[in-house]
Amino acid sequence: MEVEGTEIPVDIAKRVIRGDFTKNEMRLLFFFLRSKGESVEPEKLSQMIKMPRSSIEVALQGLLRHGLIEISPKGVKMIEDLQS
Repeated sequence: MEVEGTEIPVDIAKRVIRGDFTKNEMRLLFFFLRSKGESVEPEKLSQMIKMPRSSIEVALQGLLRHGLIEISPKGVKMIEDLQS
């Protein structure tokens, strides 16, 4: 599956179709898929995605619960297994 030039792994695409993610979680998910595994500082996300910080925090917690992202001292990024 491809959305706006971003290839989505099949398992994630199935979860998107089932409606497992909120709208804000999907916005962040597509952002991280496009970032090709690079870490992004949480503070910069609201500027890059144009979402309120509180909405980003909730969406990040949701993606973390789904096991799709990891948070490290360098920032937030997709789990590497999902990038392939």
